[in-house]
Amino acid sequence: MNYATLQEFSVNESPAALGATGDQPAIGGGYLSKPVVIPRRIIIPVVLAGAAAATAANYDAFWIAPPIPHCTSGQMAYQIMSVYAAWSVACSSTGTLSLATAAAGTAISGGTGILSATIALNGAANTPVAGALSTTLATLQMSPGMRLGLVAGGTLTSTSHLVVTVEIMRIKFMPTA
Repeated sequence: MNYATLQEFSVNESPAALGATGDQPAIGGGYLSKPVVIPRRIIIPVVLAGAAAATAANYDAFWIAPPIPHCTSGQMAYQIMSVYAAWSVACSSTGTLSLATAAAGTAISGGTGILSATIALNGAANTPVAGALSTTLATLQMSPGMRLGLVAGGTLTSTSHLVVTVEIMRIKFMPTA
């Protein structure tokens, strides 16, 4: 069994049925109680509908990196690949958008920014804008339990119907020995 391409496991299969051999452990080290599907690529849409986009308090965590079998705290399991944003009504002031990751107990606004520059929300309405990702790989990687969120900056006056799409890639596939 090729663990790098494994997408789905069956219900209550024995380790041998899961592909365990003398040199490869079974997934999870034993029996699974229900089907598990772990996608490689995750697309996360975030919508601040209508006038909600003009209120800074609405910008916060929207995704928690889920656990992966045999991936312990601190091991990077996910990588942010792209960020796109668009809005129906542009900000009439200096409003900006950033995204950040944060560990448990840390506010998203105090987390680590993943963009090399903020996205100005006063640009053309209904026009997708690609966020410029940080060039530091460690900044773009997340371990299970870390959160990803929106961070507002400046004055968001008039901003309406903000849509953000984040693409995340699962980079941890099998346990390390």
